[in-house]
Amino acid sequence: VTNIDSLDYRSIYVTNKNEDYYVQETNEGAELHEIKITLDSKLTELKKYGKMISASYEAIKYQKLDLFTTILKRIGTSIAYKEFIDAMAIISGDDIEVVSKVGSTLCYQDLVALWSNCQPFTMNTLICTTKILPALLSLPEFTDSNAGLTFHGNGQIGTLMGANMIVIPEDVNAIIGFDKNYAVEKVQVGGVMTEFDKLIDRQLERATVSTITGFNAIYKDSISMLGV
Repeated sequence: VTNIDSLDYRSIYVTNKNEDYYVQETNEGAELHEIKITLDSKLTELKKYGKMISASYEAIKYQKLDLFTTILKRIGTSIAYKEFIDAMAIISGDDIEVVSKVGSTLCYQDLVALWSNCQPFTMNTLICTTKILPALLSLPEFTDSNAGLTFHGNGQIGTLMGANMIVIPEDVNAIIGFDKNYAVEKVQVGGVMTEFDKLIDRQLERATVSTITGFNAIYKDSISMLGV
């Protein structure tokens, strides 16, 4: 997470001179291999998300639960989801390499190819849509209790190849794997802002919560997509 104090921000652009992420042996007096870091040519697109809730004194007074806390938690969840969709737009862009399926249907070999395409990074996060999830969970390798994948027993989705799976309702015909430590940079202005006030003449209490965030891809080679 990068915290900034203005609405203009340029991320970095990383260029590996030899297209090799491993450190190479260098002879004495020889030139060291170079990783060039420059500013991106475009500003980071920042978006603001927020909500305001307004409640009468009576609605607050006669409630048995903390009304504002419950609703604010729900607003926070909604904001987090919208930010996730923005991050998805970055990691599923046109310049991300797509791995093709081996056959007409999804198989375990396709997932191995997706994992391999992320190397030398570690594919520790997998994004799958609800549309593709049934086919994925139906794979024999995903129902093997000996491998610790016990979705059929307890309903918990396993960590396929060590990657935590995130299931989203968006209509994306792809499975996306990436290294969360190197793929995306989150830029935020001042964190989460919450404010409270009262309208005495109307006997209302109001609260607002908002964020301003944006996302950039850092190492695009750490992101891989499997077309489904």
